Amino acid sequence: MSESKKIAFLELIRPADKQGNALEPIHLVLKAMEDIKYDEIDAWLQNEYMKAARRWIRADSSVSAEDRAVELQLAQRTASGLSMLSGEGARQMSTPKGLAKLIYEHCEELPLTLEELRKLLFNPINVDAVNAAIEKVNLDADEVKKLAEEAKRTAKKSRALRKQKAKQLKKRQKHEKKLKG
Repeated sequence: MSESKKIAFLELIRPADKQGNALEPIHLVLKAMEDIKYDEIDAWLQNEYMKAARRWIRADSSVSAEDRAVELQLAQRTASGLSMLSGEGARQMSTPKGLAKLIYEHCEELPLTLEELRKLLFNPINVDAVNAAIEKVNLDADEVKKLAEEAKRTAKKSRALRKQKAKQLKKRQKHEKKLKG
């Protein structure tokens, strides 16, 4: 299967209705990241950032009109540098609203609005399912294997380093005890 044809299936659990009846889960098909428009997500992130900045600037009545203009310019400068791969952009993409937008861009057909999807992403089970599906559709088996091996190596090095530091600490304590005694 070519990279552009990779898909993953996602099942989102819906909350019970008002009578307490369980609702059928929502089934989605996600396509690989190569098929979505990164620019659309970045533009969305920048727009969301500016909406929040404008609300914050308007809400602060203690700020002069001149200071508001400066703050708005700073916000525009910050927003223009936002990307889903930047630190702030990645943080925003990990929120329910950001994950909803990511799913929205991954799906061919979405039977929900962005807001309906966002509400489903307050359920941790759904968030885990989304993360697994996005990882599956965007990483091939070799990449997953490499990441797992890297994690094992890092853990092994970390254990060895902790052991070494514990030995050094014991030696230092023993030496200090000798000096005092």
